[in-house]
Amino acid sequence: MTKTKQELTELFKLLNVGQRKKITKTKQELVREVAKNTGFTQRETSIIINSFLDAVSETLSSNNRIELRRFGVFATKRRNSKQARNPKTGEIINLPQRTVPVFKASKILKEKVKRK
Repeated sequence: MTKTKQELTELFKLLNVGQRKKITKTKQELVREVAKNTGFTQRETSIIINSFLDAVSETLSSNNRIELRRFGVFATKRRNSKQARNPKTGEIINLPQRTVPVFKASKILKEKVKRK
């Protein structure tokens, strides 16, 4: 009784054999989970999550920071201009000074992630 490669792959997935694959959770999956946990409808939850994300974006675009206790800090950081090299052509290019969003996880969040 020989198994095909696909059948073995499915079997390994069921048994959690091999490398553990990271799962990406989409915004819609997050909406479903929060709605289930809170009793709000998915539509209401979606409006709340979108409003939260808009508020974070607006705050960061104003160069302000958001601190969520026990979770982390959303902030912006200024990157200085620098020279870089185009990997295809080898040409040296100048990258201008820019502001980028950053997230710094709290000690509690770091410990929670570390335990899993």
